[in-house]
Amino acid sequence: MKNLNRKKMILKTASMTAASLLFLSGCITHPLEKPVPQRPVIQGVKIQIVKKQIIPSYNKVVGTIIPQKRARLSSKIMGRILSITVSQGEHVTQGTALVFISARAIQNKEKEALNHYKQSLFALEEAEQEKKLALVTWKRYRNLFAQKAISPQEMDEISTKKKLADLELSQAESAVKMGKSSLNQTKIMLSYSEIDAPFSGIVIKKIAHSGDMAIPGSPLLILEDNSEYFLKAHPEENLLPVLKKGMKIQVKIPSFSKTIEGEIVRINPVVNPETRTFPIKISLKGKGLKSGVYATAEIPDGKKRVILVPEKAIVRKGDLTGVYTINSQGIVSYRLVQTGNRIKGSTEIASGLRPGDRILVQGLSHVIDGGIIKPSNSISSSNSGTTP
Repeated sequence: MKNLNRKKMILKTASMTAASLLFLSGCITHPLEKPVPQRPVIQGVKIQIVKKQIIPSYNKVVGTIIPQKRARLSSKIMGRILSITVSQGEHVTQGTALVFISARAIQNKEKEALNHYKQSLFALEEAEQEKKLALVTWKRYRNLFAQKAISPQEMDEISTKKKLADLELSQAESAVKMGKSSLNQTKIMLSYSEIDAPFSGIVIKKIAHSGDMAIPGSPLLILEDNSEYFLKAHPEENLLPVLKKGMKIQVKIPSFSKTIEGEIVRINPVVNPETRTFPIKISLKGKGLKSGVYATAEIPDGKKRVILVPEKAIVRKGDLTGVYTINSQGIVSYRLVQTGNRIKGSTEIASGLRPGDRILVQGLSHVIDGGIIKPSNSISSSNSGTTP
């Protein structure tokens, strides 16, 4: 009897335990599975398949822009600078007086030379009168001597006076020439007290100022002709057969963010044995050029195959440069690229893309990195595709 009751108790306890477990199991909640995120669908873009193209190849040669003319204006006489009429950076025209220098000593010499010249002219006038008189007297005595009216001694005296008159006239003429030459020299020296612009241009440097002492040979101003500039470059010797006078060259000026066309105007065919280069001079046409600026000449040297993409496909994010690419599932991703030259609305891609890659070239304002372009919404072709 006791055993029977014990079994009933065990069964009852087991039933209650099982019921409790079932109840508890019903109360336990299982964690929900994470939902798969939905990628944003991108529309209104244009797709292009990357391929290589044949373009001209260029050899880049660096150089420096130089002016057509540059002059270091200095004094030819010593004296105190009275005034300098221009400032640095000012444009001047040819013949404009730029510097005035005190020249009192030369002015005094000019007065003395002028007085001597006037005296020599007066002496010349007297010598001419004396010669005329001596010639008339000599002719009269010659007639008398022919008539034997005078002695040979008297004739010799008159002839000697005539010769002396001729000599005095010759000396007076020499004195006039010397006086005139001396006067001209002093005038030339006096003209050095004013320094004029030898050509039209810009004063790029003002070295001296009013009150300074002008010393012969020491520069006072530096003037530059800004009407035309040249690029002076030194290509490598292997380009010597390629370059010709009159050849058109594209010149890039990074500091001005501009590219201008130039023309080779001078080629020195002598190669420097140390650098293996030779000098050339390229004429540049354009406004706003400055001397001393760094520039690059692009010299054509053949053809090459490169990847070109439209400039509008390039996306810059801060210091990063890249393009939006599309994989086989239509997922868009931002890929970094290294760009090269710009060619007529396209940009050369040095690295980051391969032929066959698909990129977005239009509607980039709608693009989200990680978005998707569904095949049903795209049109593919060998060159490009469009999505509505």
